Amino acid sequence: LFSRRVLDSGVSGATVFSKVIGAANAVGKDIDFADAAIAATAIANRFLLATRKVQDFKGIEVEIL
Repeated sequence: LFSRRVLDSGVSGATVFSKVIGAANAVGKDIDFADAAIAATAIANRFLLATRKVQDFKGIEVEIL
C-alpha cells in the first residue's frame, strides 16, 4: 500500500542520521529525532528539504528549498 510513498532509509540512512546528530551537536543544537530523521533521509536520497523551520536544521549540511 505504501511502497511508493515511504522511503527506506536503510544502512546509509542510519549512517547519515548519526552524522546529522553529530553536526547538530557540534553547533550546540539539540535536534529532535524526527528532524534528524527527515534531514538524514533527504541527504541520503539527495533530495531538497522543504521546510518553513529552517532554524531547526542549523549546522546540518542539507539543501533546503
